[in-house]
Amino acid sequence: MNFEDKKVFVGNLPFYTKEDEVQDILRQFTTNLSITEIFIWKNRNTPTNVPTEAAFVTLQTNEIRDELVNNYRSRYPDRSTRFPFRNKHGNETNIYITLCYIQPDKKYKGPKSFQKTKETSKAAPISTPLIQTKDVSKQDEFIQVNSQQENNLSNGNEQLKKTDIANEEKAPFSALDKLKSEIEKERCQLLEKIDFFEGNLKIKCTGFFMSLKELSLLQKEFEELSVSLVEKRKDLKKKASEFTEIYDLYEQLNSSII
Repeated sequence: MNFEDKKVFVGNLPFYTKEDEVQDILRQFTTNLSITEIFIWKNRNTPTNVPTEAAFVTLQTNEIRDELVNNYRSRYPDRSTRFPFRNKHGNETNIYITLCYIQPDKKYKGPKSFQKTKETSKAAPISTPLIQTKDVSKQDEFIQVNSQQENNLSNGNEQLKKTDIANEEKAPFSALDKLKSEIEKERCQLLEKIDFFEGNLKIKCTGFFMSLKELSLLQKEFEELSVSLVEKRKDLKKKASEFTEIYDLYEQLNSSII
């Protein structure tokens, strides 16, 4: 059987699958993973029996390629297994994923970046991976059943993809509304605090100016009292001088009488 050198096909991937997720899948079937290139095909306009999104992985050697496919087949003889995936919203989903060789002579072609020569057309995703069995009739029957399963899974993934896209379209608006609500709430709280501090400041300022005015009045009154005290002191000195003169006259008069 003719296979593409150093390449494997990972099919039936959910939308928005990243390269590191593809590597995690392959690491489950080999401890000697060495990848040269990963091409994730996101073409929506593919034939119905080709997965909506797939990964074409170029490995460093054919030995690694064979080890991946053989370990996959020995572990999952029905050629499909269930991997838990988390979509962009963090929800865990079970997606059936196929791992197989790439056959250049298949009807459906792959991406242009995987063309080796003009004779070998674009490396194609294989809708029906190779099965090792001696009974040809059983093999054909198994391929038909598996193809129907893959069609059903592809339809399910298409519906899941539409749901994810619809959720993603709604998510930004929902997040924006939530953010606006939080900002408005914080703004109202800040305005309340500003009003409280402003009112408190006005009260304190009013009290301060009143105290300042009272202090000015007290200072003026003190100055008036000071002036009055000086005048009274002068008057007192004058009276004391007059008293001294009168006392001297009294002494003189008293001595003359004696």
